[in-house]
Amino acid sequence: MGPGFVYFGATIPAVFLMDAWGRRAVILTLLPGIVIGDFITGFSFLATKTSVKEGIYVWGICTYYLFWGSWGPAQWVITSEVFPTYLRSHGVMLNGVVNMLSNFATAYPFTRMLSALTPTGLFCGFYAGICVLLWIFSFLFVPETKGKTLEEINIIYSRSHWDVCRENFRNGIEAFENIIHGKWSKVWIYQRG
Repeated sequence: MGPGFVYFGATIPAVFLMDAWGRRAVILTLLPGIVIGDFITGFSFLATKTSVKEGIYVWGICTYYLFWGSWGPAQWVITSEVFPTYLRSHGVMLNGVVNMLSNFATAYPFTRMLSALTPTGLFCGFYAGICVLLWIFSFLFVPETKGKTLEEINIIYSRSHWDVCRENFRNGIEAFENIIHGKWSKVWIYQRG
């Protein structure tokens, strides 16, 4: 029940952060926390004492849910913006179908993957690896749409993927430089709606 409460509680900041920080900032900031949660969970299986193993496991799952609960809603917000108005309902429906099929594709073979990869390998290698690949994809190809009208968002998504990638890369380098120099307010700009 503990991780479930953490997951539920973590969805509340998503409501405020999505419009305050922006979709891209939320995705890129929270995905490393999800990876850390995967690592903690994966390494919990290496403990020899059962009570220690369970404690670290619950800590890892809570960490994962803390970040996933605020990150997860981003896909639904972005999906509702990606498609033009005349296709939006079909696009959101397609996102729901792909989401559920992906859940099935990772849940159905879970026990076989667990025995083939070991629990540590599954969480630290497979799940964390997918999140790292998702972070790289998001860094390069997910544009920021905070504060934009639907018409402006349509213009953004009608641009070449490589134009978006170049712009995101430049903005990402600038954000990393601001983080390194302690100028956090330039990276995580909190604006009330």
